[in-house]
Amino acid sequence: MTQFAIDGSWNQIRGKLQQQFGQLTDDDLLFVEGKGDELLGRLQSKLGMSADEINDLLKKLKGELPAANGNGRGGPGSMKAAATRFADDFKSKAIEVVDDLGHSVTAKAEKFKGQAGGVYDQARQQARTLHGDAEEYVRRNPRQALLTAIGVGFIAGLLIRR
Repeated sequence: MTQFAIDGSWNQIRGKLQQQFGQLTDDDLLFVEGKGDELLGRLQSKLGMSADEINDLLKKLKGELPAANGNGRGGPGSMKAAATRFADDFKSKAIEVVDDLGHSVTAKAEKFKGQAGGVYDQARQQARTLHGDAEEYVRRNPRQALLTAIGVGFIAGLLIRR
């Protein structure tokens, strides 16, 4: 078996081998870099198969692995690709939510601005009406208005002096 055949997907292949052949231990399936032939020899002796049969079995098991990262291998590369996809999906959904929230806040602000403008206009109109009524009262009753103003001024002066 060449080193290329034992790659990032070895842990998945090893799990499938242990499922298929219960007599294989972790020590039997331990792969050390540069000692692929030693691993092949251990598998041959444990399974009673030829080197070609072992190679075919490993190729078959590798072919059954899901191609998570597009190159037919699982392992760290596929986890990284899955994490990247997850992060991209999360980012796009977060952007959508923020945009929706921004539009909602803008709409609410415009609504409240319109309501506040209406209330302000009403208050302004009432103040003008009260001002006009007060002027009209003073024109009709100048003496009473003058005496009322003097009385209010006198009381205010007493309160301030204390």
